[in-house]
Amino acid sequence: MKKGYYIFCGTNNDLQNGSSGVMKKMQRQVDVLNNYFDTEFITINEPENYHRGIVDKILFRLPSVSYPRDYIQAVNYMDSPDFIYIRRTMADKNFIEFLSALRSKFPACKIIIEIFTYPYEKDEFDSWKLKPFIYKDRKYRKFYKKFIDRFTTYSPDKEIFGVSTINIMNGINTKDVEPIKPSEHDVNILNLVFVGYMQKHHGLERLLSGMYNYYSKTQKKKVVFHMVGDGPELDKYKAMVDKLCLSDYVIVYGPKKGKELENIYNQADVAVDSLSLYKAGLDWLSSLKSREYLAKGLPIVSGCRTDVFEKYQCDYHVDFANDTTPLEIERIVNWYYDLSNQFVNKTEMTKAVHEYAVEHLDSSVVMKPVVDYIYS
Repeated sequence: MKKGYYIFCGTNNDLQNGSSGVMKKMQRQVDVLNNYFDTEFITINEPENYHRGIVDKILFRLPSVSYPRDYIQAVNYMDSPDFIYIRRTMADKNFIEFLSALRSKFPACKIIIEIFTYPYEKDEFDSWKLKPFIYKDRKYRKFYKKFIDRFTTYSPDKEIFGVSTINIMNGINTKDVEPIKPSEHDVNILNLVFVGYMQKHHGLERLLSGMYNYYSKTQKKKVVFHMVGDGPELDKYKAMVDKLCLSDYVIVYGPKKGKELENIYNQADVAVDSLSLYKAGLDWLSSLKSREYLAKGLPIVSGCRTDVFEKYQCDYHVDFANDTTPLEIERIVNWYYDLSNQFVNKTEMTKAVHEYAVEHLDSSVVMKPVVDYIYS
């Protein structure tokens, strides 16, 4: 059996956050690889007892200064791997030297780096504090093509930084997601739901503005928007709800979990995904949230193209342009009722959407191109 290592370049705090979404996702990928290969998960952290002070934070912004991690210890630990799969970290001198050491010690090994967001500059280096890191990354990422074999990417790009790609999608363990149990409510009310940490790229102002336009004229269906979560954009959205007099149509819950969250989901007809990815410099959606929504059995409204719908055509989504314009609520209403008319009842539609997620978005499915490449 082939063997390999899955590597995450983290910090001394990362392993304490084992329940985080990123750690869960990486563990799912390791579990899938272990169905085919002997795969060990390694976290390359800072040196033991290392404490990052203010001087370090300043120095790390210089192109010649690298983030301290025990790369040498990791290289010495590995034993004749057939593949090494690395979750991308920022390129700096030490990281490139680590890749060089791997290539030198294991010349026949396939080295793969996952770029989970691409292009990533606008998304990762958006604040003024992080701007200096752009120049460091640009300086050293040009060396990737000397030492690695493939990038995996959720984007449709066939080559990144001179390296061929393996195109995959974000995946989840669909067995961990319980489909909604649709509650009975007035069929003349369409319930939209957003669940998450509200950031700029979610762009919910487009939906709120669209609802204001919708209710400014005669409409046949009532549309209610359920906003669940918190985040830096929440106060902005609350202010918009008040300013646009939408309090009768928008319910702001704050963070919810467990049975409370399930009860909100059970009321929902349509889930809302990111509506303003242009703010992150992206035009291609592959969010974990979209996978969770679909596994819950909910069709989706989004603000740009979504990878799975491009690859596996279906009617379970309505997409809008990736820009600042308010959403056309009438279009959402008409799309949803056309979709629902294809099924006997909402329970049947929920089942069909959930099965679509299982078939196309389970981690075991989306990681198959990586498995095939390692076997090749």
